[in-house]
Amino acid sequence: MDSLNEVVGTSCKRVKDELFEKGIDDDFTCKIKELKHVDWLAQYRSNSQFSSRPIFWINKDLYKKIGKINPYTVASDNIRHEYGHVIAEWGYARNPEISKIIRDNWTNEEEFAEGFSEYLGKSAYAENEEEYDKILKLFKKDLG
Repeated sequence: MDSLNEVVGTSCKRVKDELFEKGIDDDFTCKIKELKHVDWLAQYRSNSQFSSRPIFWINKDLYKKIGKINPYTVASDNIRHEYGHVIAEWGYARNPEISKIIRDNWTNEEEFAEGFSEYLGKSAYAENEEEYDKILKLFKKDLG
């Protein structure tokens, strides 16, 4: 079994590479952390993109929580999902057009982030790909 550090490092790099393929060069940080009082596998530290760069926490109990599921797949999916929250937060704070596309096409931010994970990971189940493309184009433009 690979160490959690190796799983998180590899998964973090994988998602950075996927974003780079879409034209987004974001040097976000992935850390292993005890996520107290929640049963989540990963969490985005809200507003961290505005003070430094996005920070994602991966639950230190990841292996216990996922059983026999591939930890690289789970960690990558969760980092993609959390990056969806980064984009949604950006929209709320800096680009109303992004927020409007999200509101018009998804029930809530959580649904948007779930779909973003499938979209970025090139899942066969990805939906609303054209809308995600529009959002990324706007996001990319904002980032410069």
